[in-house]
Amino acid sequence: MHRLASRLRSLPDSRAELGVEESRLHSKSSPTGSAGHLPLTNGNLAMRKRKREDEFQPMPRKIALTALLLLFVLYINAFVSHRMLRLPVQSAPLWLTVVLGLCSSKWCKWIALPCFACWVFLFCLDVVFRALPLEESSGMVTPIEIATTAAVGIVSIVGVVLCLRMKTAVRRTIAGAVMVGVVVLQVAALRLGFSVGAY
Repeated sequence: MHRLASRLRSLPDSRAELGVEESRLHSKSSPTGSAGHLPLTNGNLAMRKRKREDEFQPMPRKIALTALLLLFVLYINAFVSHRMLRLPVQSAPLWLTVVLGLCSSKWCKWIALPCFACWVFLFCLDVVFRALPLEESSGMVTPIEIATTAAVGIVSIVGVVLCLRMKTAVRRTIAGAVMVGVVVLQVAALRLGFSVGAY
């Protein structure tokens, strides 16, 4: 009787041990592993890479501050060159860059890059026209205007570099379409601004 009672008492312990062994075997045989993580395949590595790239980055805020600095220099240049009525229209797309950058949006890069590139192009055209005047100038260029024009070019180039350094998980086709749309918007804003009278 004592032997039968001792055997009956040992039955729960043996069942618990069997349950532990079964759980161990199940965790080893499962494809997700003991920690429940996905296996390291190419698709999962790409998903992890995109998640890391979509996390908070300091670069969008740097781009937003660069756009704010460019706006500040542009307004000074417009004030000294008597073109204040044109600038709010021409610089409107830059404000979208500022908003997206302060929100740390991944679209900040693809909105800001065409804007900065357009202002770099305009700076280069201004330098060429000043170096090779096709007709007599209507007025004397002040040193402040020259300094602010140079600052516009420098800040715009810095903005382009920051945009190129920023990493995002946006597809190239979508990013290209967004950039084309921003270029069209910026060119339309420039043409509309040029149609406005001086000061």
